[in-house]
Amino acid sequence: MNFIVKLSVFTWIVTLISCSNNPSASPKAEIPEIPEALQNDNSSKMKYSRSAEDLVDELYSELSEKDKELKQLNDDIQTLNSKSDELTKAFENYKAKSDNYYNSASTKVAQMKDSALSKRLQAYIISSLHKFQNDNSGLEDLKKQISNNALSIHDRLLAMKVLLTLPVIEQYQSSNQPESKAYKNLIQQQEELLKKQSKKMGMN
Repeated sequence: MNFIVKLSVFTWIVTLISCSNNPSASPKAEIPEIPEALQNDNSSKMKYSRSAEDLVDELYSELSEKDKELKQLNDDIQTLNSKSDELTKAFENYKAKSDNYYNSASTKVAQMKDSALSKRLQAYIISSLHKFQNDNSGLEDLKKQISNNALSIHDRLLAMKVLLTLPVIEQYQSSNQPESKAYKNLIQQQEELLKKQSKKMGMN
């Protein structure tokens, strides 16, 4: 039994050493791909307008193209936003017609010379208006809730865009930071040139 265990351990060690000596068996470090929105080549400029760029939106759009779940979430947001606008406008149009009617009716009643009849009709109008408001108070609350939810969805969409793209820009910053050597060399050349200028002007 001990012999079998030792043989197994020996085999495992040999396998491990052979894998470490085999470059093809070693995992290669992934080189992060630079998002198109952060590239400076012509193809990137064709796709993104650099004069009016919004890097957060551009990076988020690229992430959405590569992430099916995120893309579906964006589609759901657009769908619900459209439904929210549609239902809100439908109720507002419905309410606007009723408001228009009561305003018009009140104006006509106010033009009447018979004050007693005018007062009676005004009471009918007010009673009808109150009934309309009571009958639609539930819909008003639902419309308000839909509006509040839509605002929350929009806020969270903005938060998603920032939170998901922050790692992208930080990875770009880490991988593409210019080396300081070239800058230091240029400063040295500038200072040497300044000395030559001073010498030429007799300002040593």
